[in-house]
Amino acid sequence: MGGSYASGNLPGNLTLALEVGPTEQEYSTTVAGGPIVGYSDSLCVYDKDIADRLMKIAGDRGLKSQAAVLGAFESDASHSKANGLTPRAGLLCLPTLSTHGYEVIGRSAVDDMAAIVADFLLSAHAHARDDD
Repeated sequence: MGGSYASGNLPGNLTLALEVGPTEQEYSTTVAGGPIVGYSDSLCVYDKDIADRLMKIAGDRGLKSQAAVLGAFESDASHSKANGLTPRAGLLCLPTLSTHGYEVIGRSAVDDMAAIVADFLLSAHAHARDDD
């Protein structure tokens, strides 16, 4: 998997997976909701502080993010963490109908996700400067 290779060979201590996320009754997620933030999946428990930060960023943007425990899901980040290739992992998903095949997403889902990632990176950069 590309994410595992990157986690094991590139600098950094966090792998953040950006995925299409299932909108299923069992996960209490919906395609009409905001981005899905994973707290765990079938391979790992994601770092709570990372998930909480993603939820806060989405909320600050007026988005109704969806916290999820995805029991039958695996991401590149969870593979990396489960295999000891990254010490920290996070998961942010586009809420998607039909994650394989013809995927259906909300009209603003990609823009919303991009904005959250940009804010996350800017806040991480700010935290890194504060730690110096």
